[in-house]
Amino acid sequence: EVFAYDRRHFGLPRFDFAVVAETPGILRTDTGLGVLVEHGLDRLERSDIDRVVDLQMARLAQRLGEQDIRLTLSPEARERLADEGYDPAYGARPLKRVIQKRVQDPLALELLTGAITPGDDVVVVVESDALVMRPRAGAA
Repeated sequence: EVFAYDRRHFGLPRFDFAVVAETPGILRTDTGLGVLVEHGLDRLERSDIDRVVDLQMARLAQRLGEQDIRLTLSPEARERLADEGYDPAYGARPLKRVIQKRVQDPLALELLTGAITPGDDVVVVVESDALVMRPRAGAA
């Protein structure tokens, strides 16, 4: 299965869906966003990655919202994730792993220890050159 989307939805250059239809099974992505960066298609630039960070974080925030937990990313944290998750050769492909390692895994630990509970607002900030979760209890 090949996932594709029309990148103009995110203010990015458009690619031709015919290329996707003619190459099933070749063009794939592990970001879950359907960002296809292959021969003949526009490569993602570093400036595009902020939008991809927003999409990935929106998905995470939606899942957390099901547990009544609100997630906010500071501009500095967003920039850090974009910088760490971008590779000129691979575009946004490393981003999913960076978000898992820097945000999802620490959040899971905080949930398991009870430091973050339903009803909390969680702000991801940069402190001492690291991403840190700052829960604010019942800040609805």
